[in-house]
Amino acid sequence: MIRWEKRFQVVVQTVTDAILLWDEHGTIVFWNKGAHTIFGHAEAEAVGKPLTLIIPPRYHEAYHYEMERVGIGGEGRAMVKAVELHGLRKNGEEFAIEMSPSQSVLEEETFYCGIIRDISERKQAESALEERTRLLAFEVEVGHVLNRSQPLGALWQDCVDAMVRHLGAALAAIWTLDSQQEGLELQASAGLYTHVTGLHGPVPFGHFQIGQIAFEKKPYLTNAVIEDPGVPEQAWAKQEGLVAFAGHPLLNHHHEVVGVMAMFFRHPVTNFTWHSLGIIADRIAAAIDRHRAMEAHQSLARHNERILASSGEGIYGLDVEGKMTFVNPAGAHLLGYRMEELLGEPMHELIHHTKPDGSPYPREDCPLYAAFQEGSVFHNDTEILWRKDGTSFPVECSASPIVEDGQRIGAVVTFQDISERLRLTAELLEQTKLAGVTMILGDISHDIKNMLMPVLNGAKLLDGELLEHYANLPDVTPKQVVATRKFSRDAIDMIVNNARRIQGRMREIADTVKGISSPIRFAPCQVSEVVKGVFEILRFYATEKGISLHTQGLDALPPIHADENRLFNALYNLVNNAIPETPVGGSVTVTGAEGSDGTTVVISVIDTGKGMSPEIRDRLFTKEAISGKAGGTGLGTKIVKDMVDAHAGTVSVQSEQGKGTTFTIQIPIKP
Repeated sequence: MIRWEKRFQVVVQTVTDAILLWDEHGTIVFWNKGAHTIFGHAEAEAVGKPLTLIIPPRYHEAYHYEMERVGIGGEGRAMVKAVELHGLRKNGEEFAIEMSPSQSVLEEETFYCGIIRDISERKQAESALEERTRLLAFEVEVGHVLNRSQPLGALWQDCVDAMVRHLGAALAAIWTLDSQQEGLELQASAGLYTHVTGLHGPVPFGHFQIGQIAFEKKPYLTNAVIEDPGVPEQAWAKQEGLVAFAGHPLLNHHHEVVGVMAMFFRHPVTNFTWHSLGIIADRIAAAIDRHRAMEAHQSLARHNERILASSGEGIYGLDVEGKMTFVNPAGAHLLGYRMEELLGEPMHELIHHTKPDGSPYPREDCPLYAAFQEGSVFHNDTEILWRKDGTSFPVECSASPIVEDGQRIGAVVTFQDISERLRLTAELLEQTKLAGVTMILGDISHDIKNMLMPVLNGAKLLDGELLEHYANLPDVTPKQVVATRKFSRDAIDMIVNNARRIQGRMREIADTVKGISSPIRFAPCQVSEVVKGVFEILRFYATEKGISLHTQGLDALPPIHADENRLFNALYNLVNNAIPETPVGGSVTVTGAEGSDGTTVVISVIDTGKGMSPEIRDRLFTKEAISGKAGGTGLGTKIVKDMVDAHAGTVSVQSEQGKGTTFTIQIPIKP
């Protein structure tokens, strides 16, 4: 018997739980080492003392109730349901405990046994998890609120209502800059609606804690409101039992103050809540910035809204088997599922089963799976996830293991769709390339303008020299002299006119490089004169190629309001492109007619050339147009399309290989 008693003593002194015995008077009669560890009292300090030694005074009544319940006949001999209370350590610290009391009778003597566990860490973890869940719901709700299309006043009110509802704020309010940007005006409040001077009225910069936050652009947190000099009404704070104050400046993307978000609490503000408030402050500031920009720049705001709408962070949890234990609404939305469809499903097989190249993705190779199998932390932006509809999207994701009591119980994964980011990155790369091309074009246009000056000056000198020589020639063959003189005159005029047009185009390039765009200049012009100018420049080129140039119906066209330079460039490109595609002996004809309704003119450029293939025809009027000429860029028809669009007209093409091509332009007579 003595041996068994020794074994019992070894067991009760070894366990980490506190094991206590007390008599029917509440006096402690046994105290093990676990009790010493948990409560801090040595055995000699506890034995003989009342049980209330380890119970805070406010729980004494509950203790007596439980003891009476245990003492009811018959029930006390079995362990009763564990009771969660607060224990009291030797140093006066209160902490959460779980006590399982029971009653026993030995030799007509009644005594009680209590097995007590320290559950403070568990309670803290539960409280932290509950707080994080509440904060997640808070952030999700505010995110939904700020993404809604409604007036700012309604958005602000919904935000402060969420602060009171989810965070337990006694008072939540949002101020914004007044019209003079000299102070803050209250826009929305929730919770305590007491109108206190200096708290709900306008607040100048630097006054009270609200104005100071705006002035310094720094957040402020205190868990000791009473006696804090930043709180103007101490009597009011004491009356309402306020404990904490948290305020954040609302800063736009230029780090300019657009308002202040502030809350009073009747409980301390934790680090988790403080961090969440910082996130929400940034989101509210962004919403204010976005909505104000919308009022002034509607098109830019719509673009920003599309970017914001396409972004979002999803969160889901996994157990040790890789099955989803929770998923937030944003994550379910990104994946195309309802939340209930995802819970309990194997994550990898459902949304991460295939690599970007289409090959299978073995589960053992999945870095997200490794986060809880190996306890590693994973982050990258090269993964893809698969939606319910079978489509995939690129994500930036992070996975971290969840550890409880030293054991990995799963993992939490955050992800966001980076499709828009990748698109913008590609767009930025393209813009960078275009910027380089633009710089080169600026240099080229500058050099060409300089090189054209000697051409113009040389043509003028040549013209003067020829005139002088013609005057000194003996008038032996007057017809030959006249013909030669006319030919040289026409050739020089062609060189001069074309060089001047080239100079004009070079000025346009130079202006474009400087960021100056040439506006459309509508003015009365005659199509026949524009075509005449085109033919004068291209006549020598056509003659060299053995091609004849013709017009038909142009003189009968009414004057039109158009940008003559752009119309010239368009027709020049069409005729210039047609000449090398037409065999010797062929022709290029420009025809004109009024439209059937009398409000437009129809101009056609018809060649008897070899036509074009469907591949070339389908890419006309775009930057991807293909040129069939040696050294051609393929941009001629794009220039034509730009001119037609600027004049609110249409352009079409008909082409048959071996029979020629017809381009038809229809533009309004009046813009």
